[in-house]
Amino acid sequence: MLRAASFSSALVPWCVALAGVVVGNGCAVDAHRAAPAAPPAPTLRELNTTTWVLRSWNLDDPAPAKPEVTLTLKDGKFVGAAGCNHYFAAVKLGEMPGGVTVGLVGATRMMCPPEQMVVEDRFLKQLGGVKKFGFMVGQLALSYELSGVWGVMLFDPRPPSDARRK
Repeated sequence: MLRAASFSSALVPWCVALAGVVVGNGCAVDAHRAAPAAPPAPTLRELNTTTWVLRSWNLDDPAPAKPEVTLTLKDGKFVGAAGCNHYFAAVKLGEMPGGVTVGLVGATRMMCPPEQMVVEDRFLKQLGGVKKFGFMVGQLALSYELSGVWGVMLFDPRPPSDARRK
């Protein structure tokens, strides 16, 4: 009479061999297939014709609708409304696909109500930490790093009917 332990240990080599055949055949078939083409790396030119409106501070942290925070690429700079003031920051492509380097962020110096200043301060800090950009389901995604913590700001394109707004 076989004990359960010896019976199961007798099956292990068979199971391993069978798994190797199944996995081995699957891998052999996949190895002969052509790899799918990688999507092209995003370029800053894709941002040139659009004004983007901040919708999310991070994937699970929506930004307020008011004050409106915008981002536009103009003459090699991110420019727009930060909640109270207008800002600007030099930007250039990084060495890796989707990588960017954001220079020092500057802004006008008007005083606004505290709730607007809180939005502006947060946005300008996160913008200064941007390291990558890309697109996710029609939204602009700016990945930032602050004090070792990563986040992703999401922006919607401003509808063409709103193009006259600043």
